[in-house]
Amino acid sequence: MDRIIKHSRILLALLIIVLCLGCDQTTKKLAKDNLPRWYSLSYLGDTIRLQYVENPGVAFSIGAHWPEDVRWWLFNVGQGVFLLILAAHLVRNLSLQTSQFLGFVLILGGGIGNFTDRVLRDGRVIDFLNIGIGNLRTAIFNVADIAITTGLILLIYGLFVERSQTEDEKATTLTNEPSPSD
Repeated sequence: MDRIIKHSRILLALLIIVLCLGCDQTTKKLAKDNLPRWYSLSYLGDTIRLQYVENPGVAFSIGAHWPEDVRWWLFNVGQGVFLLILAAHLVRNLSLQTSQFLGFVLILGGGIGNFTDRVLRDGRVIDFLNIGIGNLRTAIFNVADIAITTGLILLIYGLFVERSQTEDEKATTLTNEPSPSD
């Protein structure tokens, strides 16, 4: 891969990670400073709810009631190691398909946002967003979770859609090549 493209991808990755971290930490600070702790604020006919929550677990509060030392090893140390491995993977594989590259970068950016919370807030992550209609609602989440989810969607897209498009292009190229008898 050309050096300029590699450097461009590294700069793009750093920009996205800084933006993810900045937006995540800014919105969490706003939530901490301005949102109620014991009830939610409702907007757009209760489609969006805002409420400050400190989550000691992971998605859907999984692990929130586990012993503190288990949570620390899994959610702090484990997440830190995972983020380092993911960053190394990105640096070594700068020529990934665009959707896969962006997916991994968004997961890394969101992961760093939540990891920062865990380090600064005694193992807890600030969550404050909830969307849904009636009783059909998401768990309470944050901007880092949006980045992680978007990254996962891009990875899935890259695995299925871009891969099948690439395979179709290869098949077309093979069928359009002249045969040895021509």
